[in-house]
Amino acid sequence: MATRQASYSSISLSADKEAAVPVAAKHHRDLRGSARDFIADQPDADKLHAWSFSRADDAGPTGPHVTKLPSTGTDFCAQYGADRPVDSGCVQAVARACTQPETLTHPALSSLLLDRLLVFTPQ
Repeated sequence: MATRQASYSSISLSADKEAAVPVAAKHHRDLRGSARDFIADQPDADKLHAWSFSRADDAGPTGPHVTKLPSTGTDFCAQYGADRPVDSGCVQAVARACTQPETLTHPALSSLLLDRLLVFTPQ
């Protein structure tokens, strides 16, 4: 978004490899300014984003750019009257960059700075 290579971007997390149950999502408007938490002194900080998704409850990160995830014991399907178990220990992250304004097509991957995911697990 900041480099005008996409008109929309987002990151979303889903649980369970087979069901892809939506767990959390952040739109580019939410992500704007989030990298300043870590690199406030860098002039290009607003061209990047940094978001935390955490299951660590009160022991985990806090702040305006943190999303608390449901615990692994959450029964996602109960609200739909189903009893299918969901493997919420397996989480998939998908980053999207859609529609380059100039071409009205998907931006070329070579023109993007691709998202990176860091995963921290308890010892």
